[in-house]
Amino acid sequence: CPQSCDKYAGSDPRLKVIHKICNEGLSAARNTGIDYACSEYIGFVDSDDYISEDMYECMYKLAKKYDADIVRVLYKECDENYNLQQNNKEKKQKEQVFYGKTIEHKFHDLRCESACVAIYKLSLMAKCRFSVGQTSEDIAFNFDMMKKAKTFVFLPECKYYYRYHFNSISNGKMGDNQLHYIYFRERIRDSYVNNNCRDLYKKADVLCTRAYFGSLLRVAMYGVTEGINEKDFIKKHLPLLRAGILPFILSPSVQISRKALALMLCCNFQISKILLRKVIRYYDKNIG
Repeated sequence: CPQSCDKYAGSDPRLKVIHKICNEGLSAARNTGIDYACSEYIGFVDSDDYISEDMYECMYKLAKKYDADIVRVLYKECDENYNLQQNNKEKKQKEQVFYGKTIEHKFHDLRCESACVAIYKLSLMAKCRFSVGQTSEDIAFNFDMMKKAKTFVFLPECKYYYRYHFNSISNGKMGDNQLHYIYFRERIRDSYVNNNCRDLYKKADVLCTRAYFGSLLRVAMYGVTEGINEKDFIKKHLPLLRAGILPFILSPSVQISRKALALMLCCNFQISKILLRKVIRYYDKNIG
């Protein structure tokens, strides 16, 4: 690959290739890209995903039209063979433009987690970098960027295609990596405690509860990896899910199926675990 990259760079002066001595992970690679970038805007594409041919063209035109600090689109999941899980035919959508404090509200409403479906004004990144050595780092990065942005454009069209690996760090058993997701969600919520931002706190708190629910559901379905004590994890996080279950249930942004599963876990986690694992075994045997 290094030779191939150098070959591409030799044929196009816009391309820069940076050779690093060791692999320090995704966040360090992105930070290096930010350090070397000299364009007006910057975006990120993970190595095993792909994008529509006009994704950056669409986002750049909107960025210039509104002098936007951030422009975001939607993404779709595809399997390891790049087959889409949903119909790819979509209607042309109208962009939505947000200013000032409404941007932070939209950050929570849209669950702006991935950095790969956006472009950012490079001048906005003076002190913003990705946390090295942690997963779910996109959440904290986007939160920092949204707080600094003055104009945000959202185009509700799918332009990015996320390749879904069943055995990747974002699937299967509950591991240390997923703890980072909870940590970042709690950090964002707690940042509102002393800032008299009740509405933003409520939105961040629902997303925190969503993180507890997602992690507990993963434990119930698949168990945990080495290094995590399942009993201790449940003992700590199940009360947190129960404490936030009412706002979670009442939230219009949460799917009914997730609300039902969350209630089931709250009522009796052990019975829920037995039932869910039976469903998974049935699926693997007869459908999967």
